[in-house]
Amino acid sequence: MYRLAPSQSVASFISFVSLLRRLVVLATIFFLPNVTALVHAQEQEDQRTESPTQATVNEQPNHLSAPDEFELLFEDDFSSDSLAEYQIVGPEGKVRWNPGRITFEAGGAIKRDVAPCGWIDVDVDLWFDDIDEGNRQSVLTLMFLVPSSTPCILQFSQLWNAGDVESTIAVCNIFGASNFQVSELVREFTDRRRLPSGRWRISYRYGLWKISAPDGVMQLHAHIEKGIAPVETVMWHQGESASAISQLRVTGHRQFTQPLSDEQQNQLAEAMRLNQQVIEISRNGNHERAIELARKVTDIRSKILGQFHPD
Repeated sequence: MYRLAPSQSVASFISFVSLLRRLVVLATIFFLPNVTALVHAQEQEDQRTESPTQATVNEQPNHLSAPDEFELLFEDDFSSDSLAEYQIVGPEGKVRWNPGRITFEAGGAIKRDVAPCGWIDVDVDLWFDDIDEGNRQSVLTLMFLVPSSTPCILQFSQLWNAGDVESTIAVCNIFGASNFQVSELVREFTDRRRLPSGRWRISYRYGLWKISAPDGVMQLHAHIEKGIAPVETVMWHQGESASAISQLRVTGHRQFTQPLSDEQQNQLAEAMRLNQQVIEISRNGNHERAIELARKVTDIRSKILGQFHPD
């Protein structure tokens, strides 16, 4: 856990807060109540004391939540042959359509471009091959291709080992989208049982992952530090053995990918200028003034970029 020494400068404190806000996003998306309610708790208490009528208006808590609506990027029940809507990657014949599902054999892959989104939800039915002495390993990969940043992948793997099955879901960084070379294991969840087939939910928030299995037992949370850029392509790739997908639904939110107006860009430039003042003033020891300006910087950026922006 990070701890700040009392003697540290305000500039160091602001850098810590910047990192902390990234981590808070994951918590606010998936578990925690409104952290802004804590920030404004004293103000609300003052309002209750000074104005009973105003206190009544503010009794309803202002919960921090995800954006109101995700737009549908694409969905497919595979009831008809829709492979023409995807780009097939890899050896010929390794991706097959059957009514209601797409089946991947080793080396098969499909990908589909989407509107750039920093927030992505994938709901999909996954069907994994049986693992036994004659079929010792299965690896299915979901990849989010992120422009100008490190691609990141989610691997579903099963391994036959001395009569037992070891299953793993893992988030990794990769380099080389063509060969799926794993460069860094970020986080994994391992269990000594088969991967459950059925409806999986994968949520991605600018590098923050949450993966939930159909049984509710296998869950994984992970963070890709360089996953700031919006996702532009969703890709499935089969390593060993075979797997199938059905009932695929991909939704996203483009809140942070919309162009800014000239006025908004000027305000952000002003915030950057003020932030430089924060650093200089804090170095001169005027911490109270530096904190005052830092709050103004935060207010400007929150107003323009929104409270869910990764920056």
